[in-house]
Amino acid sequence: MTVTLGGRMTRYASLQERLIKNSVLSDSGKFPNETNGAKRYCCIWKGLRFINGVAGYHEEYKGYGSMSIRDPRTGSPRQIKTHKVAYAIFSLRATGLAFDDSDRGHMLLLFTLLDAYKYLSERETLQHDHSCFDPRCWNPYHLKWETRDNNLKNRRYCQREGNTPLKRKLRRKVKKVMTVHNRQVAEPSQAIVNKLVHQARQEAGTQSRD
Repeated sequence: MTVTLGGRMTRYASLQERLIKNSVLSDSGKFPNETNGAKRYCCIWKGLRFINGVAGYHEEYKGYGSMSIRDPRTGSPRQIKTHKVAYAIFSLRATGLAFDDSDRGHMLLLFTLLDAYKYLSERETLQHDHSCFDPRCWNPYHLKWETRDNNLKNRRYCQREGNTPLKRKLRRKVKKVMTVHNRQVAEPSQAIVNKLVHQARQEAGTQSRD
């Protein structure tokens, strides 16, 4: 995978590597008793971020991270929030899929799941709630499904705190976040998406729909 950033061509082995190499670990202080580094530390995206609809790369842009990924159905790039990409890959791997972005079938499955996330957000008002309260973070362990109303309540009652950058050598812990034991999946692709959508509704406490 080759990506153009700031006029420079950068080659990455995978989407997972792209996430890791363009991120830094930080401790939000929200999980002081968590000893598992993969669950404790925020994975802060250092690339393009949006705040109030404006995109930028500087520190003042503390909104959602965004990355451009080519949609295999159209051949055109799409800007997608980094936490949604990370969560989708993590969820697919948790089903047993040995996700490989060089496999067109896997990428079709990824985009089908991302479209399902969009449907859940627009039609059923389900959103990813950051338990670390940092929208730049894409650590899947810090994300949970909530209704829009509950997500807004959580934002009101919890004040966001600044992050303390960790040493660069700790970045290897981020890899644990994207590592799930892989096995051969027998389920059809749509069945996998349906299962993950059902899990999202259950986690948010909304009634499952056909």
